[in-house]
Amino acid sequence: MSMFRLVLVGLLLQFFLVACAGEQAAVELGGEAQDQSSAVKDPNFEVVAATISAPDAIVSICYDLPSELDWVLGRLHGDVSLSDGSQSVPMSSFTLASLESSRRCDNLKFNMPADFGSSNLTLVIHRLAASLPADPDWTSLQQRLHENAPGIAIEPLSGQEGLSFALIQKPDHMTDLEAHNVVVGMAEPVVVGPWVLQIDIHD
Repeated sequence: MSMFRLVLVGLLLQFFLVACAGEQAAVELGGEAQDQSSAVKDPNFEVVAATISAPDAIVSICYDLPSELDWVLGRLHGDVSLSDGSQSVPMSSFTLASLESSRRCDNLKFNMPADFGSSNLTLVIHRLAASLPADPDWTSLQQRLHENAPGIAIEPLSGQEGLSFALIQKPDHMTDLEAHNVVVGMAEPVVVGPWVLQIDIHD
């Protein structure tokens, strides 16, 4: 297979709601890859409020930060979603509600389709992520790929800062974008779930 080069420019990935992010590629590998760090504490998620003001739903949630880094909910499009059991809506945006030394609260916004249910809802969070360093730990990332995403191989691009890599191998059933998203989703700092929270929506 010819080498396909994907260069991820920039150190900040908090603007993960990009249109080209595509599907949750890790599902194609048979489920979300689990976080490898046993020292990370439970995020202790707490849904403070949830309301619908058509066509949007707002979910206010608080959680403990894994460390002093700039953690946010998710890194890829679809990392945070609201489900009514038959369809899932990805988070469209979020705003910071409050930030303490070890706990953060956000207001999550979801654009609801007209036929979306208003009962038995669940909030699914696939990962917490922080900004990537200028010099990623490539050894750790490649080990995580070997253990959780067999068939994907990458090569760091020399002379580039941040998560800049060449995708040199992927499973046949995956697109280049899906494989790229698997790599980005596993790059540390990250804590992988998923966490599934029951939501009580009020009009």
